[in-house]
Amino acid sequence: RFQVIDRYGKKLFDSNISKKFIWDGKYNGIALPTDSYWYIIDWKEFGTETPVQKTGWILLKNRN
Repeated sequence: RFQVIDRYGKKLFDSNISKKFIWDGKYNGIALPTDSYWYIIDWKEFGTETPVQKTGWILLKNRN
């Protein structure tokens, strides 16, 4: 799972296998403003049931 969240906790992107875990920097088809966004990535290690979670931030620059 791959999620992107804004500074106020609003979920902007929640991936699934059909989206191929790719975020285009948009929310509802509209380009987001330049800002910092946070991500959460969850998965289970191959061959085990051990859950792994990575979190961090992304600086998105809208050049329009």
